[in-house]
Amino acid sequence: MIIDKSGTTPLYIQIREDLRESIASGALAPGDRLPAVTALAAERGVTPATIRRALSDLVDENLIYTHVGRGTFVG
Repeated sequence: MIIDKSGTTPLYIQIREDLRESIASGALAPGDRLPAVTALAAERGVTPATIRRALSDLVDENLIYTHVGRGTFVG
């Protein structure tokens, strides 16, 4: 995914939508573990806080869930 850092859409929304599309398309299947927040941040060139914000929205939508100490998984 290419992040448009100069655009008007906030970075966390761009990342959230990319992850949502990956889930909807089946690229990320139920039960799949997502990479660690720090790995996702490094991969996309953003801060971990930006990734956490995007993931928080997806948790609120029941698309993913988090197990403390185990990781974040597709719901």
